[in-house]
Amino acid sequence: MKPRMKTVRMAGVALAPVEVGSRALLLSGGKIIWTTQVVAVYKRTESELRFETLNTIYQIKLSPFPRNDCAALPVSMAA
Repeated sequence: MKPRMKTVRMAGVALAPVEVGSRALLLSGGKIIWTTQVVAVYKRTESELRFETLNTIYQIKLSPFPRNDCAALPVSMAA
């Protein structure tokens, strides 16, 4: 029998497109979160994102990108 997966519910934003086969990059509560590999995307709307990784189901209530969090992200120039 397959073990029950952990479910994470949070408010935040996706910092990059969430795609099957890649890791998701999320910002929630001022913290950056890298997930394990995405295996399925169930819902993608302006207000909600729901997807499954190798070990977790994420339910994200999408919020506008806060200015304070934006200022805290490291930025560097590309060559």
